[in-house]
Amino acid sequence: DIGKMTMLLVIQNRGPKLNSSKSIEIAQRLRPDNLWTLSFDLLRLDQKDVFALLCADIIEYSRESIDEDDGIQKVVNRYKQWDLLLERQKSPFLSESSQKGLIGELLVMKYLHEFLGLSMEAVVNAWQEPEYSDQDFRFSDTWFEVKTTGIASHSVTISSVEQLDSDIDGHLSIYRIDKCNADDPQSITLIDAVQMIKGMIHQSDTFSTFNRKLMEYGYIDAPDYGQQHYKAGKLDFYKVDDGFPRIIRSALPTAILNTVYTLDIAAIDSWRE
Repeated sequence: DIGKMTMLLVIQNRGPKLNSSKSIEIAQRLRPDNLWTLSFDLLRLDQKDVFALLCADIIEYSRESIDEDDGIQKVVNRYKQWDLLLERQKSPFLSESSQKGLIGELLVMKYLHEFLGLSMEAVVNAWQEPEYSDQDFRFSDTWFEVKTTGIASHSVTISSVEQLDSDIDGHLSIYRIDKCNADDPQSITLIDAVQMIKGMIHQSDTFSTFNRKLMEYGYIDAPDYGQQHYKAGKLDFYKVDDGFPRIIRSALPTAILNTVYTLDIAAIDSWRE
């Protein structure tokens, strides 16, 4: 009655307590018929498009619930993931560089599955959540760090010491990706890349894990990610072993907490696989 956009759940019993955020107010009320309502009210009208995505996603995520308690728990869990995403990022949408980085990782997933013969379950489980790991893919006996750069670029930036520092040999994957026009027959959007990987996954648990990790990355299914087209060029792999030119933690003075450095791609050609 005051113009707020609202998602409302009608439930048998009082639901769990949820904290409101800067953008969404959460309230529970007892109705005259002794049913409870759990409402999610949008406070900022400038976020109405994102709020609509949030509501649609929560509805779909909880659609297959086995009973009301299971449904409420799914709603709560999904809302908390959205709240974390919105609080962590200034914008609900990934930056251009983050979009290119995610496309690169998704295309490397495809390579690991189709060309190295790894199962999608193994690949998705090896994909590391960006906040909590040093390399993008970690297996028991090796790892892959993915870097995306422009098609004409001659260098890549290593943004932390740990990205190429490990006690086991791994691989630096360099994918050349640039923006292009939509009419390019080889173009791909971020939505295309996500849907491509989803089409390769056939286990429900793996599908759920993939969706959760996408959310952790900061990705939501939004039409905006279907607007910009990219062209994926050459993919090269470099063996990162003891002789590979890199900075390792044990060689740094203890006073240095972190460092960023740039690799000349031509100078590491002898490690190309």
